[in-house]
Amino acid sequence: MAAELPNQPYVTLSEALSWIAFATPLGRESLNKELAGLTFKMELSAAKAQLEQGVSNFMDAAAVGKIQIVGKHLLSHLADPDESKVDIIPEGECQNYRQFDITIDGLRFGEGLAWLPNENEVWAYEANKHPDFYTQIKVKRSSLMHAFSARIIGMPANAQSKLPPLSETDLKNWWDKLTIEEQRQSRKALGELCAVHHPLHSISRQRVRTLTPNRKRGPKTNQPK
Repeated sequence: MAAELPNQPYVTLSEALSWIAFATPLGRESLNKELAGLTFKMELSAAKAQLEQGVSNFMDAAAVGKIQIVGKHLLSHLADPDESKVDIIPEGECQNYRQFDITIDGLRFGEGLAWLPNENEVWAYEANKHPDFYTQIKVKRSSLMHAFSARIIGMPANAQSKLPPLSETDLKNWWDKLTIEEQRQSRKALGELCAVHHPLHSISRQRVRTLTPNRKRGPKTNQPK
């Protein structure tokens, strides 16, 4: 079962990526130790592949504006982070700076992972051709939860299926707190909204239908032949 994200407006990049990839939000140092030790009770190669997929999923969402991330853009390691301001990382930059560097809890130009041990516990790092990078990255928690909902894309399918169903009491309480306008949304939108508010529980389409029993289906659209 997925663990809760830290209850604060912004979470760190490491927390966001480990939550997406392993359903466990870990800070930079804790994630670093896990990858160099127990590797989430799986083979290191599998853990690295799962994290890399999580990074890709995260950056895909950020590149289309589904996730808001902020950080400091430094021209090189010689730059002083204290003299740089925190700013929103533009969507266009998220299409280029997609390489996760755990040593700076940030992003570099390119794809994949910049700094992780191999199976022989040898830490391999290849210098990036672009000296600039983003560091001290923070991710807006609400946008992260909305983008990935209860179905965390980087989580293995068997882990997703283990999400417990939302209780009838919690479902009813959630429904009663919605405004009239929110209750009038499509059933698909209602399911997604419920998942945002309860990311650690599953909600089936049938249970969403029971909330709107008298709603008629919309007209079918003609498919091109």
